Amino acid sequence: MKLAKDLVKIYRELLTIIDEARREHHDKDYFEKLVDALDAIGSALTRMRARGILDPEMEKVVEETLLSS
Repeated sequence: MKLAKDLVKIYRELLTIIDEARREHHDKDYFEKLVDALDAIGSALTRMRARGILDPEMEKVVEETLLSS
């Protein structure tokens, strides 16, 4: 499913951005919005998985991505 693949890609990229920005920007309100966005994407992927929308291969990718973060 293209949507899930795109969301996993965005999730990983956003996680990298957050990791890089944490030291200098952790106390800024916009940093919290980035963390909120990461939570929202993770939640969307979890809901897709829970509702059985993902094929088994994509389910594995989503699970690995969320567990590794």
